Amino acid sequence: MTSSTSMIFNLMVQYEKDFIDIIKPLDSSFVVYPRGIWVSEMFAFCALCRALKIQTVIESGVYLGQSTDVLDGFLSSEIQIHSIDRILKEELLARYKNNHRIKFYVGDGEVEIPRLLSQLGSDAMKAILLDGPKGGTALTLTKDCFKDDKNVVFVAIHDVYASSASRSLMESSCNGWYTDDPEFVERYKYMDEGKYDRWMDERGYGKKPYILIRPEGVSKMNSYGPTLGFLFKGGLKWVGNL
Repeated sequence: MTSSTSMIFNLMVQYEKDFIDIIKPLDSSFVVYPRGIWVSEMFAFCALCRALKIQTVIESGVYLGQSTDVLDGFLSSEIQIHSIDRILKEELLARYKNNHRIKFYVGDGEVEIPRLLSQLGSDAMKAILLDGPKGGTALTLTKDCFKDDKNVVFVAIHDVYASSASRSLMESSCNGWYTDDPEFVERYKYMDEGKYDRWMDERGYGKKPYILIRPEGVSKMNSYGPTLGFLFKGGLKWVGNL
């Protein structure tokens, strides 16, 4: 186990039981969308939010709100959640109409996140979950967030599995930690079992362990899952032109 993995494990392991207790009541209705964030990945994000005393979470890329459901269930009621997507489903807004700690915004995360950071001020400790934008845009946005707000503690970017162009760019630009870490996968992959009733969406895209599904065929991700890549402000080193 590497030193970074050991440190992260020590931070998150204490929250494993609490997380499972929150997920269990969702099991009957929690079917992971084929292109969505996996349960073990959400555990990593939520546990680090708790461990690092995060007070405000910004998520970009909501879709059906499954990540929002987990954030709302696991994080304490004092933590504010700001959720952004270009299109917000009516059923999602109806589900949260009486929930006053979650605020929804229609727009592009690349625009809305800097606006929110400016509006919220820099007092609260913040974490950002990016499921859009991705690639170089996500990395540039991350760098700007760290620069503009001293209390953005970490940013997690989704779909950075090992064979992706986003992962290559991320690894060549900065140092991070990923949920396809072998020790993490071995310990926490049980969280994803039984959550997938289908592997493909209506357009023929999807993922299952180590496999990427596209209309043109199947290929290897070279990662257990779609993968969250975590960039921490403390100790982050940027290289290249980003």
